[in-house]
Amino acid sequence: MRTEKRYSLVVLVALAVCGCSDYFAPWSAFQQHTYGGNGGAYPVDATRLSVGDSVVGTVNPLGVQWYSFSANTDTTYVVSFCPRFDGTLDIMDSGIGIAVLSGSDTFSAGARPLLWTCWSAGTYYVRIKDVNPYYSSYSADTFVLSVKKFGAAYGSVVDSFEPDNARSLASDCPISSGNGPELFQLRRLAPGDTDWISFSPNKSRTYTIRTVGVPDTKLCLTGIGGDTAIVCDDNSGGGKNAKLVWSSPYVTSPVRCYFFVTGGTPGASGAYAVSVRESAY
Repeated sequence: MRTEKRYSLVVLVALAVCGCSDYFAPWSAFQQHTYGGNGGAYPVDATRLSVGDSVVGTVNPLGVQWYSFSANTDTTYVVSFCPRFDGTLDIMDSGIGIAVLSGSDTFSAGARPLLWTCWSAGTYYVRIKDVNPYYSSYSADTFVLSVKKFGAAYGSVVDSFEPDNARSLASDCPISSGNGPELFQLRRLAPGDTDWISFSPNKSRTYTIRTVGVPDTKLCLTGIGGDTAIVCDDNSGGGKNAKLVWSSPYVTSPVRCYFFVTGGTPGASGAYAVSVRESAY
């Protein structure tokens, strides 16, 4: 246990909401944010956390708890943080002091998963902090923390959206608000599979469509109709993940647009998640 030192942190914080069987809602801030204080140094006595393990911890009001774990390049991790208090969790790198992801949760009974793809192998640090200590009803606030590889967490998922190998069988994907939690649909890609997905964009708005997970995925957008892709991406989402940023040219709404996910390499298969996020005003 460490007492809080003076740090400055600029983060994007979003409230995570539990998903249902068709999608889950981790909070995400994948942009890098400046983290200063103490020369970017981290506590040498941070508790070591093995990927795949879960720990039960406590953090006193005005206190901060630190953990460290090893991450591999181009690997997606599922981080679950279930606090009984107004808390924040920040993942930071081991060298220059960058917060790569942060989140918040409030008095929740359910685990709140967040998805993070490691861009550079190394040791990463988790900082857990009580953000509302003066209103805490606990002398030592408890939480459960786990870090798992995406395949270990969701590898056995059954794709409830199959069969969807034709545009006429496409299922809708929820649209995440730019200021709200990022909503993902959990799916499975089979060898040679083509997953068709639809969404209803607002007129003249910008959307980010991306995949996160195990297989090498390729995203192709076809727009309102037709089976011909107007834009595709393979690896812009980091590692084997795909990402498209698209501005709707349509001046009326709602309309129904389509995109599909297929393997970026022959035979690509495995569990993955897909999201559609509308940019904030």
